[in-house]
Amino acid sequence: MDMNANHFLYLVFACTGIPSAWGQDVLMVDNPAHLDHPERSLELSASLFAADDMVPVNHFSDDPWPANYHARSGSNLAVANDRVSLGERRGNWSVAYFQRQDWYLKANQDTVHADYLNQTGQLTSQAGNYNVDYSLRGYSADGLRFGLSKAFAAAESGEGSWGVALALLHGQDVRMETANGSLVNTMAGSNSTGTLTGGRELFNTRLHSVAVASSLNDFVAPSESIPGGWGYTLDLGMQWRYRNGATFSLAVNDLFGRIRWDRVPLLKQRFDAETVNGTLQNINPNGSGQAASSYRSLTLNLKPKLRVAGDYPVGNATLMASAEEMDGELFPQLGVNYLIAENWRVGLEYETRFGSAEISLRHPDFYLALSTQKLNFGESRALGFSAGLNYAF
Repeated sequence: MDMNANHFLYLVFACTGIPSAWGQDVLMVDNPAHLDHPERSLELSASLFAADDMVPVNHFSDDPWPANYHARSGSNLAVANDRVSLGERRGNWSVAYFQRQDWYLKANQDTVHADYLNQTGQLTSQAGNYNVDYSLRGYSADGLRFGLSKAFAAAESGEGSWGVALALLHGQDVRMETANGSLVNTMAGSNSTGTLTGGRELFNTRLHSVAVASSLNDFVAPSESIPGGWGYTLDLGMQWRYRNGATFSLAVNDLFGRIRWDRVPLLKQRFDAETVNGTLQNINPNGSGQAASSYRSLTLNLKPKLRVAGDYPVGNATLMASAEEMDGELFPQLGVNYLIAENWRVGLEYETRFGSAEISLRHPDFYLALSTQKLNFGESRALGFSAGLNYAF
């Protein structure tokens, strides 16, 4: 088997998407609570954010990666989220049709190094001990989202609102993958010896049936139709505005969220091989004979996303701070926006996890933002775009 033709790490950065809330965030957490909104309006929004710790976004699918790839000592992440939404708001109620994609990859430092060595044909000829631990959760879906936002009774200290939204999801594609194991090589060069052990489990609606396995992702089973999945998710939020104009907000998305597919291709592999004279012996895509290709039902439980945010006005400027959390990973963000004309503001925000900066222009009826980790987009490890229109009538 030619392992060099396959990435261990996989992510789709080809996305089209956007959230209904102002702001460009890594996880795209939307707050269903609204303090100010027209009595009736049409809302159109689209957003995309893709970032990773290892290489520029445009090079993530390259084989091999650039030699100056980066591997963090802790968790190495790659995320790609996008949203497209078209909806109507009437009073406290809202309804919207949306499309979304969520991709989340997590790997340890050894996995990143092993993946690069595999791409460059050095995996079995470099001395070392690599403990592989990798997971990927990704899916695309469309659906309807029904929201309700209600104001608190005004108090001396300020005013607030709470919101709830229920989304009905039609799952399209899904890829859920885990891999773990170890590779131990005792010496470098063509005389290297060692062992490779590990396992891999892959649910993927895009696996195609073949008669005989010849590569890592070959699915040896009769071809069957794959119906879409169905599911739901719940979003909760609140906002509070103090008399001095400062605001605080809290939102949780994808609470109790899940999508179930009745039939998804499943590839389970077990690797148990030796390195002899710099090459792997007795290994094949079927994991030394310990593999299974089958169709199984899959319930994807969505990971809840939390966002806490606040801002404080200082003259014509507003200072902003926020943090998102999912799966134990934190994504802080700091920023400032400035009033340049009546109802028009420009903003600058910095996201610390991937080191991306965003510049934005906003109006009550319009929003546009662009974010990047480097001015040279082709070498940036984070790229984002967001736009929105709000038509009151």
